[in-house]
Amino acid sequence: MDIQKKRKGVAALLAATLLWATTFVMMKSAMEEVPTLWVIALRFAGAAVMLAAVAGKRLKKLDKGTVTGGAKMGVFLFLAYWLQNIGLTMIEPGKNAFLLTGYTVLTPFVAWAWNKTRPDRFNLIAAAMCFCGMGLASFGSDLSIGKGELITISSGFFYALHIVCSGRETQGRDTLLISFMQMVTIAALSFALMPIFSEFPRDVRPSTWLNIAYLSVICTGLCFLLQVYGQKYTPPMEVSIILPFESVFGALFSIALGETVTAREGIGYCLMFFAALVSEVRPGGGKTEG
Repeated sequence: MDIQKKRKGVAALLAATLLWATTFVMMKSAMEEVPTLWVIALRFAGAAVMLAAVAGKRLKKLDKGTVTGGAKMGVFLFLAYWLQNIGLTMIEPGKNAFLLTGYTVLTPFVAWAWNKTRPDRFNLIAAAMCFCGMGLASFGSDLSIGKGELITISSGFFYALHIVCSGRETQGRDTLLISFMQMVTIAALSFALMPIFSEFPRDVRPSTWLNIAYLSVICTGLCFLLQVYGQKYTPPMEVSIILPFESVFGALFSIALGETVTAREGIGYCLMFFAALVSEVRPGGGKTEG
């Protein structure tokens, strides 16, 4: 592999990871004035328009398999985002970022149920580490768990379903086109559910609309393009090491803006982060097959 292209690929993935890390604080700020479904709808509708512009004439190649595959992926990702963002309204962005790390550990077990791909001992070790980390980060002194933490953790299940579903549906299909359909599906579901679950946002500051525009164009549309480019030129093992840093950067960004973290929560975050690495990366250079 061309060393220059590999370096550019790694740089693209790191840039995407850093930008994604800002979404936790940005989303929480936006949802203080704009209902969750509105934020999701506008974010993904804007990203869909951006990807359509990039795809151009390739949109004519949309076929039934790409449309249905993108729709399936979109349903799982919509449920994951919706639950994650509901949880984000109840807990701090840094905690939300780290609790989501659990999806990387959960994915092999979802793949086992879906594809009959059995987890190995490293997945089991990672699951135990992640469970302990979540316990330290989420449970109070009386062993109670808050509603926000529980909702955030449950969103990881749908992220795991999305990853496994994507592994199937993207095979042999145009990645840009199926991702476009995925974003269209998320936006459509959000707009469809608004009359039931959301009120029309009123008295929204211009800075909040700019915040949502940033989430749409930079943190969704641009980050997708950076991820696709990065994964094209970066070995899978290095990709699996880079992407979990989103939770670390997300927590650090939130702490820099004033979030406080207890020593117990810090230990829990470290356990969850290392659990993600153990689940994804094999000692001696191997990688999971889930």
